Amino acid sequence: MFMSSLRFVVAMFLSATTLGCGGGGRLIVVNGIQIYEAHWQQAVSQLQPRASADLGCPAGALGFTLVRRVGRSAGEVLVDGCGQQAVYTHEPFGPWIIRSRTAVAPQVHVVPVFVE
Repeated sequence: MFMSSLRFVVAMFLSATTLGCGGGGRLIVVNGIQIYEAHWQQAVSQLQPRASADLGCPAGALGFTLVRRVGRSAGEVLVDGCGQQAVYTHEPFGPWIIRSRTAVAPQVHVVPVFVE
């Protein structure tokens, strides 16, 4: 009985480390949220071509903001570029799904004019 329990624990440990649980390396802070650096880089590299196509914007013009994490991985990311924003969500072992897409109004700078 002890050996089968031990094998189960070892198998669970190996599964967890193989699947990336706790194996993300160094922690970084993105938008005030702690996340594994490797997981953040992976999220950006997966989202960059997708968001570029969805927003019709060159990949180099995109900005990425972490909104929510799942564990220490990215769970929701805001991507902005070329006057648009899109929010993508990701559940473990699933694809990135676009949840919303909006056009961002250009900022207008108003210069006050004083008339005497």
